[in-house]
Amino acid sequence: MAYSGDIDRRIARILMDWQDVERRKMLGGTCQLLHGNIFCGVHKDRLILRLGE
Repeated sequence: MAYSGDIDRRIARILMDWQDVERRKMLGGTCQLLHGNIFCGVHKDRLILRLGE
């Protein structure tokens, strides 16, 4: 199953005005990096978030 382009586009729309955000294809989907650190991504049809403690 390929990653969901719809979810990826929705994330891109939200993040378009953020500074220092980069999108990369990896792990069979896409990841969003902030200052070089992954903070969210899309794998198959799921949104993946990295949350603090």
